[in-house]
Amino acid sequence: MDILEKYYSLKIDKGITFGDYLEKQVERIEKKIPTTQNRYGDYLALITTLIGEKIPKPIARDLIIKAGGNFEGINAAYQIINNDYNFTVINNK
Repeated sequence: MDILEKYYSLKIDKGITFGDYLEKQVERIEKKIPTTQNRYGDYLALITTLIGEKIPKPIARDLIIKAGGNFEGINAAYQIINNDYNFTVINNK
């Protein structure tokens, strides 16, 4: 079992796995009205919460993707956390 599977199958409460928790979080995010492109703002909040719980950034990203999250939104959030996001402003004038 690889590290990602260990985190995902970790029991966190009365038979609920960490993967179950993440799937519910992803479902909640995806049901909301999007306020950022690909919901990167919500995924940024979720990734930061996981990092705050001492889960390494790349594993946090991969766990959310595994839980069914929007890849583009998660990737944008991950790039922001790593100061690697291009905030180019497009002028349509």
